[in-house]
Amino acid sequence: AHYRGLVRSLGVSNFGVRHLGELLQEPGRRLHVAVDQVEIHPWWPQVQLRSFCAQHEIALTAYGSLGSSLLGGAMLRADSVVQVAAARGRTPAQVLLRWAMQQGIAVIPSSTSEEHLRENLDISIWELGSADMKLLSDVAPQDRLRVFLPDPDNAP
Repeated sequence: AHYRGLVRSLGVSNFGVRHLGELLQEPGRRLHVAVDQVEIHPWWPQVQLRSFCAQHEIALTAYGSLGSSLLGGAMLRADSVVQVAAARGRTPAQVLLRWAMQQGIAVIPSSTSEEHLRENLDISIWELGSADMKLLSDVAPQDRLRVFLPDPDNAP
């Protein structure tokens, strides 16, 4: 498809550092990996992947930014998220989306109502303070949680 001019860039999903590294080292590779869509949120911040992607000019798109219904909304009720939301006059969902966006990560939240859609759009006109970002990011390693998939770096 690339040689026929149909593809200029490649988007991947759930590629960890190891898989991206292998792809970038592939002999004769001419496609630029433009984006990797992965689970990213304060409980699974993907620090190494974010650094790797920044070095290789690969954009990140986050899914699962609000956690999952499998967790019963636990991320939206986390003390740090609720505290920042109350201080900023925002919803917990807005705080979690802004946390990702403020780090240069695109977010793709779904919406079940016009009100939620407006709240999602509103995250682009305000910022979290550095103390807010630190509070949200300071999740103890033993409390880190990947919601949707096992670690892709350990997959074949």
